[in-house]
Amino acid sequence: MSSRVMRHTARSRTPLDEQSDMTHKSSHMKGTWRLIRLALRRDRIKLPLWIFIILAMAGGSMPALTEFYATAEQRLEYAATSAPSVIARAFGGPVQGPTLGSIAMVELFVFTAILIAFMSTLAIVRHTRQNEELGASELIGSAIVGRYAQLTAALTVVIGLNVVVGLLLFAILTGSSDLPVSGVFGMTAGWVLIGVFFAGVAAITAQVAETTRGANGMAGGTIGAFFLLRAVGDAFGTANPDGLSASSSWPTWLSPFGWGTLVEPFSGQRWWLLGLLAVSSLICFGVAVLILRRRDVGSGLIATRPGLATAKQWLSSPLGLAWRLQRGVLYGWLIGYIVFGLLAGFMAVEFSDLLADNEAFLEYLGSAGGNVTDIFFSSMFNIGALIAAGYTLQALLRLRSEETNGYAESLFGAATGRIRWLLSHVTVALVGTVLLLTTFGFLAGVSFMIAGDATASDVWRLTASTMVQIPALVAFGAFMILLFGLLPRYVLGVTWGVFVIYLLINQLGVLLKLPQWVINLSPFTHVPLAPSNDIQFLPLIWLLVAGFVMAAAGIIGFTRRDIYTR
Repeated sequence: MSSRVMRHTARSRTPLDEQSDMTHKSSHMKGTWRLIRLALRRDRIKLPLWIFIILAMAGGSMPALTEFYATAEQRLEYAATSAPSVIARAFGGPVQGPTLGSIAMVELFVFTAILIAFMSTLAIVRHTRQNEELGASELIGSAIVGRYAQLTAALTVVIGLNVVVGLLLFAILTGSSDLPVSGVFGMTAGWVLIGVFFAGVAAITAQVAETTRGANGMAGGTIGAFFLLRAVGDAFGTANPDGLSASSSWPTWLSPFGWGTLVEPFSGQRWWLLGLLAVSSLICFGVAVLILRRRDVGSGLIATRPGLATAKQWLSSPLGLAWRLQRGVLYGWLIGYIVFGLLAGFMAVEFSDLLADNEAFLEYLGSAGGNVTDIFFSSMFNIGALIAAGYTLQALLRLRSEETNGYAESLFGAATGRIRWLLSHVTVALVGTVLLLTTFGFLAGVSFMIAGDATASDVWRLTASTMVQIPALVAFGAFMILLFGLLPRYVLGVTWGVFVIYLLINQLGVLLKLPQWVINLSPFTHVPLAPSNDIQFLPLIWLLVAGFVMAAAGIIGFTRRDIYTR
C-alpha cells in the first residue's frame, strides 16, 4: 500500500468510527455479569463442595504434620530420608531442608495443586463446551450476549474460586501452624496461580474438542503430562552435599507443577516463578480467545470422526454397546493404576525404614499388627480401592447421562429391555473395578519382588489382598444403582457427595477424631486391612448382601418409573 493511500485511510477515520469500534468491542462482552451469576447459581453446590474437599485435605493435614514432626530430630530424620529417595522426590518434590515448611511443601503442595487443577478444568469445561454440546449456548446466544461473554464469565468464576480457596488456605495454614507467613503466602499463591493456569488450559481444550468428554479428557491428560514431567525431573534430580535437601533436574522447569515447587517459599524464595505462572496463564487465555474467534458455535478445532457404517457382531448387543461407550474411560484409569501399582512396590522398599522408626506414622496408617511393609501395602490398597470408587462412580453415572440425553429411550423403543440395558453397564463397571484393583495389586507385587526380597508367592498374596476391597466397592456401586432406580434426579449430586464423605472419613477420620459411628458409615471402614491383618469374612459377606439388596431395589425401581430427561 502506498504512503498516499495510507494517509488517505488515516484521514478517512472519524471520531464516529472510533466510537463505533469501541462499541463493537464492548458488545463482545455484553451479558458477562449475568452469565457469571448464572454460573454461580448452577454451581452453588459443586463449588462449595470442591472448596470443602481441598480445605479438608490440605488444611486438615497440617495439624497432623505438625504432630508427626514436632521435634528437630524428627524433621532431620525426615529430610535425611527424603532427600536421597527417588520415589519421595517423584511424588512430592525435593525436600529443601529440615524445616516444617519444607516438609509441608513435599507432603501437601503437589497433591493439593492437582486437586485445584482438576477443580478449575472441570468448571471451565462445564460452563463453555458443555453449554455448547447441550444446546444451551444457542439458547443464551438468542439473547443479547457477546461472543466472548461465556468464556469470560467462566474464567472469572474460576479465577475468583481459586482466589477464595487460596485465601482460606492461607488463613487455615497460618492459624494452625507456626509456619512463616511469607512462606505460606508463596505456597498458597502457587496453588492459586496453578489453578488459574489450568483454567487457561481448559479454556483451550474447550475450543479444540467438540465434546465435553473430549475437552475434559484433553485437560486431564495435560494435568497428567505436566505431573509426570515434574515427577521425572525431580526423580532424576540429585541430593545436595548436606544430605538434607535435593535439587531438581531440567524437566521440572517445563512443568507448572515444577514452577510451584521451585518457588521454594520456605527457603530459596524464587518469587519470579509466580510471575511466570501468571504470564503463562494470560497466554493460554489469549490462545483460547483466538481460537474462539475462528470457529462456529458447537464446533471444535478437531472435528469428531464419524463412526463405522456397520458394527461388529459382538458390539450389536447391549453389553457390547456399554463396553464400546465405556472402554475409553477404563483405559485411562488402567494406565493410571499400572503406574500407581509399579510405584507402590518400589515405594514399599524405600519407605519401610522411615516407617519402622516413626510410631505416629504407624498409628496414622491404622496399624493393628504385621510388619511395616504389610502395613504400608494395606494402607496403599485401601487408598487404591477408595480411588477406584471414583471409576465405579464415573462408569455408573453413564447410565444417567445415557438416559437424560435420550439415547436410552431410543434403545427401549427397540427390542432392548430396561433390565438388560442396566445390567450391561453395571457389568462393565464391575469388571472394570475388579480389573483396576487386581492390576494394582499384581504390579505392586511384581515391582516389590524386583526391588526387594519378595518371592512369586508374595505377588499372588498381594494381588489377593486387593480383592478384599471389592465388597466395599460393590456396596458403593449398589447404592448408586438404588439412587438411579428410585431418585434419578439426585443421583449425581448425592453420589459425589457420598464419595467425598468416604474420602474424608478414610483419610482424616482418625486425625479429626470423628465418632466411631461416623467412621462406620463408610463401607471401606469394615474391610480388613489385608495383608497386615487376617481376613474376616463376615463383614465382607454383609457388605455383599447389603449391595445385592440395594441393587435389586434399584433395578425394580428403574423398571417402574418414567424415563427421566432434562
